[in-house]
Amino acid sequence: MTSAMAGTLAQRIEARVQDQDFKLPVFNPVAVKLHKLLQSDANMAAVEALIIKDAGLASEVLRKANTAYFAGLKPAEELRPALVRLGISRVLSVAMMASQEQAFKARDVRLTAAMNRLWLHSMVSAVTARKVAEMSGARQEAEVAFLCGLLHDLGSLVIIKVLDEMAAAGELEEIHDGVLTELLDLLHTDFGYKVISSWGLPKVYAEVARDHDLAPREGQTMLDIVRLVDAALRVRGVGQRPDPDLPIAEFEETRRVGLEPEQVEELLEFVTEAQEKALSTAVGRG
Repeated sequence: MTSAMAGTLAQRIEARVQDQDFKLPVFNPVAVKLHKLLQSDANMAAVEALIIKDAGLASEVLRKANTAYFAGLKPAEELRPALVRLGISRVLSVAMMASQEQAFKARDVRLTAAMNRLWLHSMVSAVTARKVAEMSGARQEAEVAFLCGLLHDLGSLVIIKVLDEMAAAGELEEIHDGVLTELLDLLHTDFGYKVISSWGLPKVYAEVARDHDLAPREGQTMLDIVRLVDAALRVRGVGQRPDPDLPIAEFEETRRVGLEPEQVEELLEFVTEAQEKALSTAVGRG
């Protein structure tokens, strides 16, 4: 049951989100256009021309392309070689990761640890969701899975951002980890659905954000992938509620995705490696 403190804070958070002065996270407008462009028969020149309209995003895409997640043997010093290295199907994923990463900052020291855990969970979820899609034969949907993994806990980001704003205004009392966890459990799926829906992206991303904590059901491949990824991250202790004893090889999602027991072990090893790579890029996050 939600504590009285969490319940009161939840009401205040909802009121602040509805306040016109509160700025919800905004999906980079260039990334919105990029998503639409990549649904057509776009060529690399058109993609590059769109990205360089936002100098900040272009530099972040170049930086991200040279991280451990995507880098080749020789660093790319210009945008075009970086895009060619990534391949056109991954450009949106990298642009999204680059544009979202800067949002995972908290000014209040009481919220910094939670924000860093959320950042790590989102980054590792994204690359692991892509890995599951590739392992399960859904390679053509690998980048959709990547974005579902990246965005599925966006509502938690909104909540921490609201609390950070309240703290800056002197309106936040002491907040303990248990209360914060209750708040995230209570609000994050609804907030994530509303924010992603406002961005005009395909509905699968908003629906995964809304439904990933619900009971599994047939015919929802991206939900199966994200729920399996969440469980794998819990086994490896990435994010909230680590549980090394979760029997994910026996999960309905694992069966429907089509992973064999040895592939589950491969997936868990991948999570560990993805976490290490994410942490290696975290220098300078503050």
